[in-house]
Amino acid sequence: ASLGALVLFTVNGKINHDLSIKEFSVNHGGSSGTVLESGPVSFVVRAHNSGNVHEQPIGQVSVTDMFDRKVGAVNINSPPRNILPSSTRKFEQALDKSVIGNKKLFGRYKADLKLTYGNPEQTVTASTVFWVIPYRLIAALAIALVALFFILRSALRRYNRRIIEKARGSDQGSSTGSGAAVGDRDGEDVVETPEEPAEEEPTEEESTPEPAEAEETSAPEEPAEEESEKPETKKKKSSKRKK
Repeated sequence: ASLGALVLFTVNGKINHDLSIKEFSVNHGGSSGTVLESGPVSFVVRAHNSGNVHEQPIGQVSVTDMFDRKVGAVNINSPPRNILPSSTRKFEQALDKSVIGNKKLFGRYKADLKLTYGNPEQTVTASTVFWVIPYRLIAALAIALVALFFILRSALRRYNRRIIEKARGSDQGSSTGSGAAVGDRDGEDVVETPEEPAEEEPTEEESTPEPAEAEETSAPEEPAEEESEKPETKKKKSSKRKK
């Protein structure tokens, strides 16, 4: 077995330092994008060396929230590694609990990258904006709220229908009850105050009695009076005689 070592050195001549950022992105769970579901997030930097000497860039990514408050910062290329001429190197660093502690990422964030390299020192920068939104949870909550809205709306409609039906039923009952009460009152009036039968006017035959009957009734009455008077006169005569 043999061992080998990589030795890098700079020779005299014209030196060209040229470093550029090919990629500066944010990812979560291996998928990159500007909208992430949750933390922690990782910053990916791809730096390309277009010069003729190797470079050891070092730098930092500073993260601020939507209110321009600093959330945290992560170091890039620590410990330092070289980027050979005409090559690209990838650097990745996580923004996790070791940096932000127990903070929960939510909302809009801005990440600013700053790398320094070369001699004399040169600087290259890049920035990106990303969002951390638990969209699946929000979508589930939105669906639940919509479903709850329709359920409450249906229940409220059923409740209103029942109230209206009860009100109609009570109105019908009161109307039938009042009708029955009126009928009972009418019946009582008929019983208490019966209608008097109309008097029949006498006919001509009944109003004009026959003469024969009138004579028969009047004739016997006169002798009776005379007979009643005669005894009285006899008594008077007898009384005179006794005297």
